Amino acid sequence: MEELSEETRRYIADLFYSEIVPKLNRLGARRGKIGCGFAGERFKNWIIEFKENGSDMEIIDIEYDSEANEIDLDL
Repeated sequence: MEELSEETRRYIADLFYSEIVPKLNRLGARRGKIGCGFAGERFKNWIIEFKENGSDMEIIDIEYDSEANEIDLDL
């Protein structure tokens, strides 16, 4: 398992906030975990744990999970 640099964590977080949070808000999500495959193939086994924070989402952690799966948020 590789470790993520702070720069890589920021890259994933930026994409999460710009591309994923609007979809989570449309779906009424409040807390959960989602795969980081949206940031590219090499991140498909990384998971973001998030929770609602007012009208936004807050990243709690980014962790490795060898069994991570993607879900389509464009329902």
